[in-house]
Amino acid sequence: MSANNHSAAANITTREKILQASHNLFSTQGYAATSIRQIASASRLVPAGIYNHFQSKEDIFQAVLLQNNPFTDNVINFNTARPGKEDVQNILEAADHQPGFFNLVLVDLLEFKGKHLPVLMDQNEAGPASARSTAFLLSLIISYYTYQSLLTGIFPAVTPPQISPADILDFFLDNSLALE
Repeated sequence: MSANNHSAAANITTREKILQASHNLFSTQGYAATSIRQIASASRLVPAGIYNHFQSKEDIFQAVLLQNNPFTDNVINFNTARPGKEDVQNILEAADHQPGFFNLVLVDLLEFKGKHLPVLMDQNEAGPASARSTAFLLSLIISYYTYQSLLTGIFPAVTPPQISPADILDFFLDNSLALE
């Protein structure tokens, strides 16, 4: 391996370490409570080493949000104004496989007033109709996780006994949204 290729591989590894450490910190502590020193420590770097890969802590947050979202591998280009139940179910199931995504969305909404969420929509090159669909799906993800948290965490007694936690997605889609 040439020196340039080895250096590029080392940079990717270091960048990934930074993103993984930042993901854990941002999704558990929030943005304001996470310092560059904490990110560096969790990445086993010195703080100055972070700036070899990112210009600012906010750039790290945006990269974490972009890397850890259900739209990356599940871009759905809707030809209609309203996605169907199966489309929504696919995205919500994909969101379940992105640990911390909901927390990152909440961090962005609460600490940045949603400043970085439009970047998720820009990832989809299908145009404004697709951006509207992404915004719709993002709002569904927020609603779904809120609903799920209420049923399983705060109000487990009101969850119908025949509904298991695994069935909450179907219950949410069928009864709350009445999607076709």
